[in-house]
Amino acid sequence: GAAFVTAGSQAIAEACETRLGIAATPIHNVFPRPDREPEFRPANRDEFRVYWFSQTIGPDRGLEDMLQALGRVPRASSLNLRGIAAPGFLSQLTDLGSRVAPHVSVRVLSPTAPDRMVEDCRVFDLGLASEQASTPNRALCLSNKAATYPLAGLPVAITETPGQRRLADDLGEGALRYEPGDVDGLSVQVSTLMEDTSAYERACRASWD
Repeated sequence: GAAFVTAGSQAIAEACETRLGIAATPIHNVFPRPDREPEFRPANRDEFRVYWFSQTIGPDRGLEDMLQALGRVPRASSLNLRGIAAPGFLSQLTDLGSRVAPHVSVRVLSPTAPDRMVEDCRVFDLGLASEQASTPNRALCLSNKAATYPLAGLPVAITETPGQRRLADDLGEGALRYEPGDVDGLSVQVSTLMEDTSAYERACRASWD
């Protein structure tokens, strides 16, 4: 009986129409475009830095896939996670890292103010939008992180879910597209960005554009 219904992504709006017969307007959870363009600097040579943020750092968010993918690339790298770690999860992640990615640093960063979110992305090399398809909500959502990294000019490692597919299409070369769990495919794409300076610059510019 509602007069007006919103949905957090186009895919959720379509599901409302298909499953419930409700017309919903997608309203995306995004930050304003920054006043200045990114610097489009080369990737960090000493340590390739991957970034992910959320309120809670926990399991079933795709973080393990990225850690394993980085472990298959010999270059030094780090997985930087902003948020509050769920009890016991950080030890699980570091235990996994010690086995499959001993040269990868896992760092937890404190939450930051909303008006700092885009600016705080700029020091990293790659944003991670690793939504999983294990539940309908995760499969259909478009998280604000996926729409935040491009505002800082970062390429986006993005899972092929219904909710994220349109954004991945728009990002073009700025997207490292992979199926949840496809560690091999992800590692190949990350390795290319690490080693090919021109490919990395194209990816940054495509993401921003």
